[in-house]
Amino acid sequence: ELDTLIVDAVTNFTAQLKEVETYLDSKTNKLDFRRIFMHRATAKANRNINNDTTAFGQSITQTCNTLIIAEISNFNYNNNANFVEVDKETNTIVREFVLENVGHVSSLAYKKDSNELYVLPFYYNVNGSTQRTNELKIYDYTTLTLKSTIILTENISAITIDNMNNKIYGATSNTIYEINPYTFSMSALFTYESKGTIQGIAVFNNELYLEYHSPSYILKFDLEGNLINYMPIERYYGF
Repeated sequence: ELDTLIVDAVTNFTAQLKEVETYLDSKTNKLDFRRIFMHRATAKANRNINNDTTAFGQSITQTCNTLIIAEISNFNYNNNANFVEVDKETNTIVREFVLENVGHVSSLAYKKDSNELYVLPFYYNVNGSTQRTNELKIYDYTTLTLKSTIILTENISAITIDNMNNKIYGATSNTIYEINPYTFSMSALFTYESKGTIQGIAVFNNELYLEYHSPSYILKFDLEGNLINYMPIERYYGF
């Protein structure tokens, strides 16, 4: 039943996204509401973001019941990113901010006990070329002050935090890692086979959900690496 609800939610969100984009494309002045969905959002000078932008990692912050969406330019030469924080219940923007030198921002996570926002750059633009990085940047969620930059031992592209059990998980396209919340050492939990590009990872009730596109689907595993479900979804670029 939970898996069906997840697929239905993604399908409904994709349909809503198409409707919003169709409406906004007919308008000369782009509305703030577009920044909630972020696809091809129009840049403004004070956001320090180029045109033709795309949403990437995001995280549901348990303290404020909000959704944080990272938006970077498809031509992200300055490695800066705009962030939009949206109230989940009202779909209203509660905060916008820019973080400098955060690269591609492939994934975000919120750590409740320390009130921290984890930002995973994945790669930087260096003189027009991509340069992968193992950095994990940790910010104070309230002040947005950079607290530390961790150099992980693996170049993961997605991260999630189980705040109930104080567990951190990271993912590449074929390996799931557990990350020590204190030392940030990494240990491989299991490997798996996949097609397409991983877009995110989430944990719920000791089960991991991996989101992919091209093709678009969700894989559900237990923590021992047993595949519980494969859920195809409409073409979708992730959370």
